[in-house]
Amino acid sequence: MMRVKPAMFLTLLLVQMSLSFDCFLSFTLKNCSMTFSDTVTVMCLNGHLQKIPDDVPLNCEVLDVSSNQITEIKRPDVNRFTQLTVLRFTRNLLLRIEDEAFVKLQKLKTLDLSHNKISNLTQSMFVGLSQLVSLNLFSNRISQIAPNVFQPLSSLTRVILNENLITNLTDTATLFTLPNIKIIFLNTNRFTSINSDHLPFNSSNVTTLSLLSKSLREFILKRDIFPNLSSLNLKAGKFFDWRVNSDAYLNRLTHLSLVKVNLSSLAPSSTALSLYRI
Repeated sequence: MMRVKPAMFLTLLLVQMSLSFDCFLSFTLKNCSMTFSDTVTVMCLNGHLQKIPDDVPLNCEVLDVSSNQITEIKRPDVNRFTQLTVLRFTRNLLLRIEDEAFVKLQKLKTLDLSHNKISNLTQSMFVGLSQLVSLNLFSNRISQIAPNVFQPLSSLTRVILNENLITNLTDTATLFTLPNIKIIFLNTNRFTSINSDHLPFNSSNVTTLSLLSKSLREFILKRDIFPNLSSLNLKAGKFFDWRVNSDAYLNRLTHLSLVKVNLSSLAPSSTALSLYRI
């Protein structure tokens, strides 16, 4: 039986410890904690931070600065983190995002800006985010949307714009024309109409559309602009006008959820639907 010399044993032990250390690393930065397993993750939560700390490593892939007091995002703030795939700013005090603030985040897949005070989506806000898949703008104060602000988001499949101050659905028209868009949530906004005559696109790939809003007064389709729609959620006020000129326009619809909608306004349809009225 071969005997291992103490020096060799110590070397093997150090190698094993080094491998274990590389597989999972956790330590605390000045205002954040960092873990390294499959990805380099930095969490800077509930720290009363007004900006991203300077000691956050540039190779981090997931950065979460939620529940702080950050009021704006400038170009130098996040563009230095070129390896990011997930970025979360939820529950801050964000009022402004500088144009091209994310231009160097070409690997970013998920961007969460929910629960802030953003009111204006400017023309070049999302430039560079060609790989972004999920965008969350839930519970802001968005009322102004530049015409082509969403155009750079060619990989986007899911967007949440619930609980904002959008008054005209046409302002979001670019979203519907994105090549990979599947899911759009626009609940609790201020628009009153969904009318194909007012929407400047011929067809959308969206499959799930949620428009729960007590201000909604009409859903009118005179053109087949949603040929792939399989799930539609609507909420309306007391008076609601439903007009779909042909059953063929919604022939892929398998789920229709109607909240506070007068079902007598719906014409019988041959399409198999699951109807829910609350």
